[in-house]
Amino acid sequence: MRRLLVVEDTEITLKLYKNEFKRYQNLEVTYAKSCKEAMALVYNQSFDLYIIDYILEAGFSGLDLVRILQKEENIFNRIIMISSQENNETITEAYELGVSNFLPKPIPFDILAALINRNLKMLEHNENNIVKTNSISLDSKKMKVLVFTGKRKNDCKVTLIEFRILFLIISRKGAVVTKDALSYLGKNSKDPMDNKAIEMHIVNLRKKSSIIKKFLKTKRGMGYSWDE
Repeated sequence: MRRLLVVEDTEITLKLYKNEFKRYQNLEVTYAKSCKEAMALVYNQSFDLYIIDYILEAGFSGLDLVRILQKEENIFNRIIMISSQENNETITEAYELGVSNFLPKPIPFDILAALINRNLKMLEHNENNIVKTNSISLDSKKMKVLVFTGKRKNDCKVTLIEFRILFLIISRKGAVVTKDALSYLGKNSKDPMDNKAIEMHIVNLRKKSSIIKKFLKTKRGMGYSWDE
């Protein structure tokens, strides 16, 4: 089931949302009434889609929350922004920050439903490029590695070959990936890496993150596995 976070500080609008989302069987909807409440939720759990009101409590706007989300999770094309204030400057800034859609108030719920379905389909498509466990996430499209430490998500910088090795091992979580399989992940797939080169990349990966060091296991005489 997909998880949706709605951030809205107006009681009347919240009631409209709750009535609308009763018919969504594939969504688990969580509500937050402020930027602070939303961030407390985000730090403790992940969401697939966000609906954020542009005008929140005094001192914060929906764009402030989007900036924080982008810093913490690098979220793109998963945010629908709602606003009673429509001007080109605000809309432009929202799209530049990674908002996927911008809808006016009063909320056109038929259009909102179509956008939710569209964004969830895009998410499903993008997930084919992602492998994820409770402690790490790899995005092959962005060549990005995120390590989860407590409530924080930290960007782990790896080389192209290191990424390929880690992606293959984690995508086969629980199984052993042989050195022969890893040997073809070098710069030239027609010129396989030798065992020493593979071992060097494994050592370098373990140095870059305590999480990788903890779960990337050597299976003597067999290869490597991700044991989490």
